[in-house]
Amino acid sequence: MNQAFLARIGALCTIALISLTTACSDDPSGPGTFSVAVSGPTALGSVVVEFTGEGLTGATASPGDWISSAAGPSSLRVLAVAAQTGIIQFQLQVADVSAPLPTAFVVTGSGVDDRLLIGSGGVEVSISR
Repeated sequence: MNQAFLARIGALCTIALISLTTACSDDPSGPGTFSVAVSGPTALGSVVVEFTGEGLTGATASPGDWISSAAGPSSLRVLAVAAQTGIIQFQLQVADVSAPLPTAFVVTGSGVDDRLLIGSGGVEVSISR
């Protein structure tokens, strides 16, 4: 066997090995959800949050809660109303869970007494995979 043939075999084995390790990656991709938790300076009863990012397709409420969402080209506006007041939790549906986490902007919210929270001061949105 000549050296050129052995070099080609070695190159093909390297490509095959790289392809196999890439295909067996532990990083998930494809459709799925991100978890969202919204907390405030007082117990929250409802909140409107606008998310910006790619592939945002909808939102799913936690059991007993109510949610509505409207998608734009690269944004999703979510209205969430909690049955049990406090921290509001829900799931964002995304086209690809390997995409970067979206950014969040709190549009408005209300406390358990249904009083409007002025601005988004003190309201925090946590997004996780």
